[in-house]
Amino acid sequence: MKTIVDEMHFREIARRNPEDVCRQALCRYDEFKKCYTLSVWGDEYNIYPYESKIERIRISMSTKNIDTKDLTPNNIKDSASTNIKDSVATNIKGSTPIDTKDSDPHEYFHIFIINYLLQAKDIPLSNEWISEKDIPGGTTFFRGPHAIPTGLISSRFSGNIEQFKKICVQLDGTSLEMADAAYFFKITPRVSIAVLYWDGDDDFLPECKILYDKSVIEHLALDIIFALAVEVCTRIGKA
Repeated sequence: MKTIVDEMHFREIARRNPEDVCRQALCRYDEFKKCYTLSVWGDEYNIYPYESKIERIRISMSTKNIDTKDLTPNNIKDSASTNIKDSVATNIKGSTPIDTKDSDPHEYFHIFIINYLLQAKDIPLSNEWISEKDIPGGTTFFRGPHAIPTGLISSRFSGNIEQFKKICVQLDGTSLEMADAAYFFKITPRVSIAVLYWDGDDDFLPECKILYDKSVIEHLALDIIFALAVEVCTRIGKA
């Protein structure tokens, strides 16, 4: 897959101290290959600053156990900001990963990856969910051409919530007790998201919402959060 990442981003990474980048982004650096290796949504990616190249490496293994604490929002539709510690997550064992070699990520995903390396800070997850509207400037940014394309998910799984659950498990999701069905995804070591789905009925259309760990505000600019959201909606909605 040819990257659309601007060359200046690779040049900037090349100027950085690898020890600082690895500490902040929680990645690895190979001095011989001159590349960073970053775990991203169940795969590993090699980022070559001096070759202006991002290479995807598939990981063949079962879904890992993710032990999270309870989460029980009072009304997630009315308040998107929810403490992760209040929800109940279900560990998922032994699921079979989708053959990601057959489907390339959205072209925006490489933009997210390189900017994560550049912008990530040594700040842990906050364990608090927020929506894009809770992000400073998000109310005005995430609309029009930057509206999160959650319709890809809600239209794909309308009337078939069990298929939504199956796909999320295959994509390394961990079940959360939110909405009609919801799953937590660890995208990178410092970025986590949750995908919430309401199946709808005779009175309401299906609905999907993406939430972000609040710490995303410290790591990513609005346009990079959008690039991530596009990949999430595309990968789940077209799986």
